[in-house]
Amino acid sequence: MRLILRCIILLMAACLLTWGQNVSSSVKGTVTEPSGAVKAGATCTLTNNGTRQKATAPTQSDGGFTFASVLAGNYTLTITAKGFKTLTLEKFEVTAAEVRALGTLPLSVGETRDSVTVTREATSIQVASAERSSLINGSQLVPFDGTFSDAARKMGSIAGFAARQEALCGNDFVGERLYL
Repeated sequence: MRLILRCIILLMAACLLTWGQNVSSSVKGTVTEPSGAVKAGATCTLTNNGTRQKATAPTQSDGGFTFASVLAGNYTLTITAKGFKTLTLEKFEVTAAEVRALGTLPLSVGETRDSVTVTREATSIQVASAERSSLINGSQLVPFDGTFSDAARKMGSIAGFAARQEALCGNDFVGERLYL
């Protein structure tokens, strides 16, 4: 009976650990003209600086663009539109499971051959959503002795879980419980 209980607990812990593992991110922003009006129809090109892989998206009627399913890495964004200088946003990081909001990106009047380059070196702070996530590596899972208290301690390192020791006199229960 104890073996079956241990197997069920281990299976539940494994399911919970893999449930929230999302590695793709998205990048979004809004392109505007110098007057502050949104710029529809601009071409946005997102380039992964490590792999040189490119993705292109047009701005919509609200001036917004979105790149979905972006992998973590260092990126460069180039925005071009007829009658405006090319805007290049260099060296910004996208982390796993992040909605990276670049904010409002204003274009300058000029020819496409002219360019404005913005370099960002600062650490990013994700403000697009209230989501909090963390990654679990193999060293956090090994060694696992198969007991509930060990599983509770391991899962306590995941955001949103808490293990608490309890002693119930009426039922003679002494141990740990896992709370979400």
